[in-house]
Amino acid sequence: MHLIEQGHTGRIFYLRIHPNEDLVQSLEKAFMDAGLTRALVRGGLGSLAHGCVAVGPGKQEDMPGPAVEILHLSGEISSEAGRNPRARLTGAVLDTFGAIHAGEFVTGRNPACMTIEVVMEEWVVEQSFEY
Repeated sequence: MHLIEQGHTGRIFYLRIHPNEDLVQSLEKAFMDAGLTRALVRGGLGSLAHGCVAVGPGKQEDMPGPAVEILHLSGEISSEAGRNPRARLTGAVLDTFGAIHAGEFVTGRNPACMTIEVVMEEWVVEQSFEY
């Protein structure tokens, strides 16, 4: 079963993640603090102290730091009926050796190096359809 949502965007949040704060966990916390149920991560800019992305089922790529640069960041965050939010963030990063890695950012494994700037936009569901 699949779900299609119809809705519109709402509030826009410009967030700064500080040194050693985890990318995924910080966005989930900001999401909760704002009282959102759905949000889109529109983009981000910054560096990680070190990084880790999931590149397939059970496979992760670790990138030692410092200064793993974020080249691209997008995704969504959602929370259902009082549950903790779940961020699904994908992106591409450049490691300290010049190699590019892409995948889903692993929670708890992507601390900010200096800062990370992120744009998050509220998604307001008007209707949903199952098919």
